[in-house]
Amino acid sequence: MNKLTHIAGKTYKIRQVFGLNLMQLTQILGLGNVAVLHRNIMSEEQYSKLNKMYRNALLVEKVVNADISPFLKSKFVNGKTLLTHLRDVNIDIYFLVWICKQLEQQCMPTPVISKSQQHQTVRLHSTQS
Repeated sequence: MNKLTHIAGKTYKIRQVFGLNLMQLTQILGLGNVAVLHRNIMSEEQYSKLNKMYRNALLVEKVVNADISPFLKSKFVNGKTLLTHLRDVNIDIYFLVWICKQLEQQCMPTPVISKSQQHQTVRLHSTQS
């Protein structure tokens, strides 16, 4: 596998897990534009960032049981969106996983309680008082 194919596979996985578009990914990696990514003209530092993001994406995919990519810019954890957190090059992987787990919880549907269940709960609480 050549380096360009290797980079394409990594960028695909990162984009799939986090919901990034190519422009957002190139900005996070500090590349001038998308063409730089396609031509494999990266500095060692940029390639290192790509590898770190790829490892982070693999771990998040393994631990988080929901598709969090739709929430890249729409949900907040600790006052920031996932996109803003991803732009922090020094983000701790465990903190990133925690953020993604928080997003996972936010995207889970709220259980629907029927009227009869609500009445049973009220009766149960009133008899315990």
